[in-house]
Amino acid sequence: MADINTVANKEGWLYKKSTNTVVKKWLHRYFKLTNCKLIYYHSETDHRQRGIFDFNQITVLSINSTMQKFEICIEFIGSDYTLRLRAHNTEELADWVLALNMNIGCSLGMRKELSSVIQKEKFWRYQRISDFFFRRHANTGDLLLFRSKGIIAKMQRGITRGSFDHIALIMCYASGKVILLEATDKDGVACLEWDYFVKMNWHLMYLGLVYRSLETMRTDNMIKNLENFVMKVDGKKFGISPGKFIGKKNEVEPGEEDTFFCSELVASAYKAMGVFPSDLKSSTIWPADFMDAKKLPLINATLGPEMMIDFDL
Repeated sequence: MADINTVANKEGWLYKKSTNTVVKKWLHRYFKLTNCKLIYYHSETDHRQRGIFDFNQITVLSINSTMQKFEICIEFIGSDYTLRLRAHNTEELADWVLALNMNIGCSLGMRKELSSVIQKEKFWRYQRISDFFFRRHANTGDLLLFRSKGIIAKMQRGITRGSFDHIALIMCYASGKVILLEATDKDGVACLEWDYFVKMNWHLMYLGLVYRSLETMRTDNMIKNLENFVMKVDGKKFGISPGKFIGKKNEVEPGEEDTFFCSELVASAYKAMGVFPSDLKSSTIWPADFMDAKKLPLINATLGPEMMIDFDL
């Protein structure tokens, strides 16, 4: 008899179609189902989540299957969004239906009617976390990516072919304080308390805030180097000019730059920590480069998945 975890945890190729999206054709995607979450990727080797259905945050209204077409149709409470999946044969269909029912059946969405997440635009795009989760799990060196409102920010995202136009480095202290180190055209390089950021409702100025953890062994020397870096850069002016993009090799030590723009500051901080190579020119890094699809020159480190902070959770 198969182990219950073997049955409930499943991965493989499926065709996917959503009823109320621009793309109406069937798309071939690689799916992983585990811990009440259905996640899909462009390929088996793709490390970036392209979509996620967290059954602990949404409530399934119905799940039906059609043997003749090998199809699964999932409807949700609180939305007219319908997810349609197609397997390759009846055996695969039966396995997926069983695994889905097991994951949905033990989810929070099964015990409680949840509809706030599914009503949001492209709710499936990111794993959503609460502000409480963010505060509990944030660590020094983690990242916060910003998707700003406004035409200029939209143009920047278009030019860099990314989803984000601003980035900050997270620093955490024993007191529980979470600090954002960032460079803005208004204030230059500054440290901002997360408590104050939320209290002032500045999160409402953005279309989304996405958290990414830095997965690495944090040594005392690494943290000390970052602290020294912050002391050097705090108060420096914001600056972005064509001269910053000439050449590919680094010419100054981390923190010795005269001015910074946001992603240059983070890249320079990563160099100080030793997770970026010392000869990297920090000004060649853009916020969009910190997306999963990009290959950053990380040293003995990786970045965790993109997780959107949802202040309604």
